[in-house]
Amino acid sequence: MDAPILRAAVRDCAVQFGRLVLSIGLGLGLAFLPAASNAVEPSTDHDVVIVGAGTSGLYAAYTLKNLGYDVLILEASNRHGGRVYSDTLGDVGIERGAEELYANSGENQNFVFNDIVAEYGAGAQISMFTGQTLIEMDGGTTCQGNSCGSDNDINDYWDFYYDVYAHDNDGSDPLVSTYLESWGGSGGVDSSHRAYHLYEDGLAGTNGTTVEKLGLRSLSREGNVFDLSGNVYGLAPTGYLDALNQLYFNTVVPSDLLLNRPVVEIDTSGIKPVAIDSTGVYHYADAIIVTVSLGVLKADLIDFTPVHSAAKQNAIDTIGFGNGMKISLQFSSQFWAGNMAWLLMTGPLASCWVPGSYQPASSDHVLTCFLMGRNSETMEALADDSARITQALADLDVVFGSLPLPDRPSQIFTAGTVQN
Repeated sequence: MDAPILRAAVRDCAVQFGRLVLSIGLGLGLAFLPAASNAVEPSTDHDVVIVGAGTSGLYAAYTLKNLGYDVLILEASNRHGGRVYSDTLGDVGIERGAEELYANSGENQNFVFNDIVAEYGAGAQISMFTGQTLIEMDGGTTCQGNSCGSDNDINDYWDFYYDVYAHDNDGSDPLVSTYLESWGGSGGVDSSHRAYHLYEDGLAGTNGTTVEKLGLRSLSREGNVFDLSGNVYGLAPTGYLDALNQLYFNTVVPSDLLLNRPVVEIDTSGIKPVAIDSTGVYHYADAIIVTVSLGVLKADLIDFTPVHSAAKQNAIDTIGFGNGMKISLQFSSQFWAGNMAWLLMTGPLASCWVPGSYQPASSDHVLTCFLMGRNSETMEALADDSARITQALADLDVVFGSLPLPDRPSQIFTAGTVQN
């Protein structure tokens, strides 16, 4: 295979699957091209080996295969899709991973959004979070929508929510937690402040991290260069992974995919790069694309020869999102207001929404909750998923504690899932 042509294909592919990842999940792509080793048995030989069968790796494989390249995808787990993981709870579709898709904005087009419209119709994607936010404060006091206007700490939070995008030209990039120490009318906001959970869950959590790791100027610049619509959509007729399979991934799954094959070493020092999996098979290629999660790189689960440059290793070591967890809970009846779009609470369950709101054909009652950072660490420290669900229900009981006892969430809970 001609190396310059392959380099151009890998570069163009990286641009495309990078856009896909920004739309629906998270990935990190590293491309290694020839710099040998004599072939070692057992071995395989391909134009391109892709490490990781998340959305980045799968779309890279789809693109390259359509260009005529022979590709092989190596995945450590027993399933493909990575952080896109569709499931059901009752008759409600739930996403254990990425759930939202951003719409087009003028000339700025989200090709995944457009491809889904072409395949499933214009009504397949329904706007999420169109109702009101229910906020819990002080261990059980709640307000929703306009009724929250009398709480100055909540007003300070909403003011900050919009102020955060006015810091593109700041001389430094302080942590959001540092900036909050002098924010608001009550002498600053620290981890003991009664509204701290709003900043932690409603702002940092939606960006996949915590205020103690999020840079203010970085957040401002990221928000201001974002060129798609601010409207987010959920997919009504099927799960996102099912849709992506139909649109792209069935081209390479299962034909070009090996599951349960974690790569333990990548050696690009020889004539031909090679990825060695845990079974001892050497997979040679003209190019290797690494799309594993940042966590895999941080944990040094793959040995690289030669080692990363100091700059690349420093980036791997310093960037990070912290822990994350998604919990979905099914109940025998609905105890939240019909116009509730979002719930923010003081407990570690953090924030929840109603996935059935964008699935009009569903009738079961499900909340999906997303927690990051310290909240996720609190939940992860519990003994097992059963204990995590018990804690989640206790948090909801606090929020909705004014309801008659038989209607409390813990009394009408029927099933749940936990995804780290």
